[in-house]
Amino acid sequence: MRDPYVMPPMGEVRIDIDAARRALARQSLRDYAQYVVIRSDDPLHPAPTAMVPYPYQVELGERWEQRESMVVLKARQIGASVWLRAYAAWRAWAHGWAVGYYSRGQAEAIAWLDGVEAILRELPASWGVRTRRRGELLEVGEGSVRAHPSTASAGIGYTYQLVIADEAAHHEYGAANYDNYAPTLSAGGQYICLSTADPALGPAGWFHGMWQQASDGTLPYSAVFLPWSSRPGRDAAWYAAERARYQEERAFSANYPTRPSDAFLGREGLVYPMADEARHCRPAPVPWEACEARYYSTDLGGGDPTAVLTAGVYRTVAGPRVHVYGCLYQPAGRGPLDVSEIGTYLTGWHSRARFRMGANDPAPGGGTVAASLGGLFGLPAQLARNRRAEGIELVQQYLSEGWITFEPDVWAGFAAEFGGYRWATRADPHSRERYDTSTPVDHHGDRLDALRYALMAMYYDQLNRSGRAPFTAVDLRR
Repeated sequence: MRDPYVMPPMGEVRIDIDAARRALARQSLRDYAQYVVIRSDDPLHPAPTAMVPYPYQVELGERWEQRESMVVLKARQIGASVWLRAYAAWRAWAHGWAVGYYSRGQAEAIAWLDGVEAILRELPASWGVRTRRRGELLEVGEGSVRAHPSTASAGIGYTYQLVIADEAAHHEYGAANYDNYAPTLSAGGQYICLSTADPALGPAGWFHGMWQQASDGTLPYSAVFLPWSSRPGRDAAWYAAERARYQEERAFSANYPTRPSDAFLGREGLVYPMADEARHCRPAPVPWEACEARYYSTDLGGGDPTAVLTAGVYRTVAGPRVHVYGCLYQPAGRGPLDVSEIGTYLTGWHSRARFRMGANDPAPGGGTVAASLGGLFGLPAQLARNRRAEGIELVQQYLSEGWITFEPDVWAGFAAEFGGYRWATRADPHSRERYDTSTPVDHHGDRLDALRYALMAMYYDQLNRSGRAPFTAVDLRR
């Protein structure tokens, strides 16, 4: 029998170094990063290269490792998206997480998933990492990464431990997607919303709203800002040279901000560029019951989504003003609200203080809804005026003059639609130059349609009762 106090011969000591490294990589994001291979962004040498995290990436990774959720406003080309791709691969492989990734479009979704798969494929072969690809789903062990392009119904029915919204400022259906995956987050999932600002939107749009709400603590996410200088090697000379490449200040500032406010400057092509959170978002100045007149409106959105708005007119020394008190909204992909849901919501307000008028969607099906709200729930109900150009002008006027405000808990939804509601563009057949038309893009601006119906109802109701135009000397009947 061998004496237990005598060390065995060196040849009998077997330490599985490879297994130890793999175990460390599963436990620590920093240890795992040593084995991450990425494609270099050097245009002259775009070859696979070992990833060496920048200092800001190391700090960010430590926070992600603690499952911190955040909204990240970043400069372009600092490596944040690549680092996020490596993190998603780690969570799926090392911890068996289901990761949901939301991108701008189909091509971007597939390209990102290709990158995740490449990272996993380049891990040491002896670790036995096996992946399986099925369209937009990448499986690795017990974990997975699924990529979604930003469509109205993206992500409905999935449960994730990690949700990533990448380049979120450019997601056409960012607000609808958030509504779809928010239940995952409320159940303890991690959320990382990451983007460079869109220079065309400026201080508007869904991502801007997310950033503002994270910054002021309205949302339970950290607000993280990564300026142009986050990437090592960028100095004043680099900044000046990059600035010289841009003709427009708003585009450069959005892509390479020094401060968060630099990122949100331009608002090109918006139908309602005058919509402003500081001016139009505030708590009700008077209780619902104190309004001199109350109105509601509905927009069925073709059946899906649906918006139901409640607003009141109150009196100030400067004249009448409008406040939007509530908005019931059903996102796309969840089916339309039925008449009983709409009626129940509205009778809650009506029982507190009665509506003077309701303006219901004049689209097909709206007449049936109006009749049901009147017959079954005893609400004043009629079809809304549907003169779009006239209604848009009226909304613009109320916003420009500061005659309308919105309750804070409904502002985010309106802000997202204000930021995405743009004039359609056309190309000149001869010069091929693009120009704005007088027609908005066909866009899911259902809250804005409901707002237009409500203001038109208020305007003409008060005009008919008093014989003169309320709020403004401009007669919109011209």
